[in-house]
Amino acid sequence: WNQNLYWRWLYALLPLLEENKDTNLPCFMQSPAWIDKELQTVLGSWTELRHDTILYAKQSYTMAGKGMPPEPKLTYGYVEPYPEVYARLEEMMRDLRNNLIALDLAIEGV
Repeated sequence: WNQNLYWRWLYALLPLLEENKDTNLPCFMQSPAWIDKELQTVLGSWTELRHDTILYAKQSYTMAGKGMPPEPKLTYGYVEPYPEVYARLEEMMRDLRNNLIALDLAIEGV
């Protein structure tokens, strides 16, 4: 799993495919729909990983002179309970940074 960034990214996603038996999670995070969402998350990430994102440019949008948009309503969110995913991504990024520094390719302040 550690041969390159591609494989390490896939390795980081593996915990999303494992059954989470934590009964302290909100009910919706224990449902079959949540399992489907996790599968879609992994498949979406894998699809993006396979694409050559360099070819895509962000579209620019301008407002049509209608003033400022209304304040968004306050919504609540959750940090998904996958510390192993975050730990693997952190380790992968730390190693990438160290490799870029070793090759004198790191950009100062990034």
